[in-house]
Amino acid sequence: MDSPKKPPVKAVAHPDPQSAVDAVLEAWLPRLIEINEILMAALVKLRDFYLAGTPAVEAEEALEEVKAALDRAAMVQKSS
Repeated sequence: MDSPKKPPVKAVAHPDPQSAVDAVLEAWLPRLIEINEILMAALVKLRDFYLAGTPAVEAEEALEEVKAALDRAAMVQKSS
């Protein structure tokens, strides 16, 4: 069974190891913060629906937001 192969990626030369680490963090950290904010907002909304006793049908939109945020977080994690 062949394992799925990622497309080739061009190598980027860095003058020292620290600049390579900094480049990765600069690319990854903003996406992580953005996804964390989206997920947090969706979870707060879901919590508020739960505490208010909102029927499940009305909370469906909040659940969809949570699912979308989790899917996006998983995609970012895979690309890191």
